[in-house]
Amino acid sequence: MPKVSLFHRSVTLLVIFAFLGVVPSFAGIEIVPSDPDKAAFTKWTVTGPDGGDVRVVTIDPKDKDRLYISTLDGQIFTSADAGKSWRLLANLNEPQLILDNLIVDSRDSKIIYASGHRHKAPGGFFRSIDGGVTWKEAKELHKASIHSLAQSPTDPSILVAGTTDGAWISNDSGASWKKISSSTMPVNIDSLAIDPRDAKTIYAGTWWRAYKTTDAGASWKLIRDGMIDDSDVFAITINPRNPEYIVASACSGIYESQNGGERWSKINGIPSQSRRTRDIVQHPSREGTIYAATTEGFWMSVNGGKSWSLTTQRNLEINSIAVHPDAPDRVFIATNNYGVMVSNDGGRNFTQTNTDLTTRFTYAVVPDRERPNRLYAATRNTATGGGFFFVSDDDGATWRPSASIDVNRTAPFAILQDRTNGNVMYLGTNTGILRSMDRGITWSPLPAGKAAPKAAPKTTRTTRSRSKKAVKAAPVPAVPKGPVLIPSLKENVKVLAFTEDGKHGLLAGTDSGLYRSYDLTKGWEKLDLGAGVNQNIFAIHIAAARPDTIWVGTATSGVMVSRDDGKTFTNAGGAVAGVPVSAIETDPSRPDYIYVGTTQTFYLSRDNGATWKRRGGHLPLGNFASILIDPKDPNEIIIGSAIESDGGIYISKDAGEQWKRIDTKKMHLPSRRVWSMAFDPHDTNRIYAGTHSSGVYKIELKDPEAATAATNDVSARPQTASAQPAVEKEPAPQPKRTTIVVGERPRVLPGQ
Repeated sequence: MPKVSLFHRSVTLLVIFAFLGVVPSFAGIEIVPSDPDKAAFTKWTVTGPDGGDVRVVTIDPKDKDRLYISTLDGQIFTSADAGKSWRLLANLNEPQLILDNLIVDSRDSKIIYASGHRHKAPGGFFRSIDGGVTWKEAKELHKASIHSLAQSPTDPSILVAGTTDGAWISNDSGASWKKISSSTMPVNIDSLAIDPRDAKTIYAGTWWRAYKTTDAGASWKLIRDGMIDDSDVFAITINPRNPEYIVASACSGIYESQNGGERWSKINGIPSQSRRTRDIVQHPSREGTIYAATTEGFWMSVNGGKSWSLTTQRNLEINSIAVHPDAPDRVFIATNNYGVMVSNDGGRNFTQTNTDLTTRFTYAVVPDRERPNRLYAATRNTATGGGFFFVSDDDGATWRPSASIDVNRTAPFAILQDRTNGNVMYLGTNTGILRSMDRGITWSPLPAGKAAPKAAPKTTRTTRSRSKKAVKAAPVPAVPKGPVLIPSLKENVKVLAFTEDGKHGLLAGTDSGLYRSYDLTKGWEKLDLGAGVNQNIFAIHIAAARPDTIWVGTATSGVMVSRDDGKTFTNAGGAVAGVPVSAIETDPSRPDYIYVGTTQTFYLSRDNGATWKRRGGHLPLGNFASILIDPKDPNEIIIGSAIESDGGIYISKDAGEQWKRIDTKKMHLPSRRVWSMAFDPHDTNRIYAGTHSSGVYKIELKDPEAATAATNDVSARPQTASAQPAVEKEPAPQPKRTTIVVGERPRVLPGQ
């Protein structure tokens, strides 16, 4: 939940939502290895789709064009050109850390403060004194769930942090902290503001009502006169020109006080459905102008709150607002799903400004098997539910979302391109299966099949008939032979796969079982996994060499396998039960070689599942959600981990016996958690990876054969001083990319 302090140096928020009709672009960030001889790749590119969830946007008090934003996965980005382009400043390596507070010190722009939480779980406080190159975590707040942070305007060395367990104070610019001791101190502090006249006067909004102290926290009093008593207070802002005038946002509406919080009155004008105002900002240089970031759009008032105007679409949820006094017409907002937006007319119109910025949770990425450089990505809205389906025709340089998907309600899981007609695609979602006939541009629900007629109930013959005429029995419709079919799937479809029996069948893994259809116009057959087997399906695999063998990964019953085309299933054993199975693959040239990833570890079998081996050398525990087998060399296995603690991509050159991590700790990556991977069918030295909070990675692997050929070619080529350079065609213009040489990265230093 957001919080605001004076001049909006501290911004806070919660999150949720979406905004349609945009065409994101992404210039790209390239990472090259500092030691190419030892690296497993030659280039690593972050390639959108841009936008995503942004928790806080804040501006350097001394530089109107220097911006900082924070995310819900422990990342901080910065822009030096007023949001026209962005770069990753720091990955604190704290997965799922919701950074709800970000402040640039009012005296020294090299000092930056960041803090956050994992809802009620700990988050912590981090400080940089070198502009974000290195970061140090405060040991005192290591276990604190920090929801608000404020810096004193009169004494900037004073910081106050609001946690679920009360308030903490620092008198040395965050170098050390102590908890405020008071029998009246509130808890669950969601917003803070410090009086610009006196650092001892502090306002705190909690999950239940507002409080005030005038003695630096020694004693607190409830300030509720005029405010509905069950209000949780999301944000508080103080007018710097008249500190007695305070505006507070609560779940019951927006309130103003003319006497330092002693008495509140409700501000009317914003509809009740937008009352969850996550941020309130009084314009730093325009008296009477107030901005409100709500769950239903951006609202502004130019007459002190007497009347309000909605200036964005209502279905845009905004988490944070920032405006600098030296650029009074330029207003930045942080949103869910659409990143950062900017207005250059005082808040009346907004456009996205997300070049080189992506925080999207990409659950699936698939390259088109026929068209080079065409990619498909399914993303999930981390904070709001729902998600997007994106298409790129230029290898990720630009992306466009499908406008026919309800991004607030439809959550995509699996992408499948038809084998016979590349224009036809299937999308597994939380509401069943969608189908596209135009390569993902538009989608519609898969038409329901025709239900099979039911057998007529048997009639019993009566002993006597009152009618003299014999009644001719109605004809009983013929019951078709074969399995009982259901018309359609209306639940979570998390995985899709084709049958390999030449019948063009489709398999779907759902929350309630495994289904198969050979004719979508007739419906789906449920395959019986057996009594007592968990029906929640996460993985399906069929090897082309063994079309009758179906491997299925369940939530708690381990791996199930059918060797008779789905008639019967048995437990494969070995792959531990009780843990969700994330991925299954078999070696296309050696179908006895089977690889299984679970949410905890990795298994391999060399005898068609008769026996199993756990993990391999140098492979840690992980949620191995994606498995790739190199089509050029089946001994080369690449797996991606989405485990919260670390993630990573690992490669094995000996069919899983020994492993090496590709994304080394020296790499300055925004996210290491990988949910999906796919080889480029047009260049098998290229991999696309869908990440937890950084969109799609494009990874160029080393090609040993090409490297050897190039070396031989160079050594064989005659070296003459008079040789003239070859004349080459001018390359086509490419989107600008930022190249980073792997080496130093922002470090999080433990507290002293």
